Amino acid sequence: MTNQPEDRLSHEEEYFMQEEQRLLAKMREQARLEKERQEMSGAAGISDEEILQGLQRLGFDAETVSLAHLAPLLRVAWAEGNVTKQERATILAEAVERGVKQDSIAYERLHQWLRYCPTDEFFSGTLGVLRSILATMPEEEGASLRQELVEKCLRVAASSGGFFGLGRKMSDVESEVVDHIREELSGGAGSGS
Repeated sequence: MTNQPEDRLSHEEEYFMQEEQRLLAKMREQARLEKERQEMSGAAGISDEEILQGLQRLGFDAETVSLAHLAPLLRVAWAEGNVTKQERATILAEAVERGVKQDSIAYERLHQWLRYCPTDEFFSGTLGVLRSILATMPEEEGASLRQELVEKCLRVAASSGGFFGLGRKMSDVESEVVDHIREELSGGAGSGS
């Protein structure tokens, strides 16, 4: 016959050891995420904790945070279900112009997004984070950056439009997406998907 108090004690000890291990793992994960946010903050020059957490939830890190501003352009490129060569070239040129190195993790991630469309949640989440970033800027600077992003979206939309440069440069679907991006970046409450 086994001694029940000893059995109960070993089960309790086992439970508390497992609980301690779970808490330690949670603390390590929180420390890892905090370190990652600090690195992202240094890379992007963003100090707002909520914005950093939002970027982190969307899958950005210190290596890829420089791509956040390209999400609206990607959304326009994917508006019709595929990315054309011209749209791809326009977005890659924009990335390089903004300092993304061709042999970097960020450049490879961008190539993945150009091959496989990110989720609607990614696009809407990134637009929300960009809107928050714009809101932290002085009004004139935020308005200027907002306008610049919309103009770059228009450039992507027009990059593969028309036939030999003639005709419409932007499809109705792309036009709707650009309008949606403009509204979202402005904080428009009436915007829909």
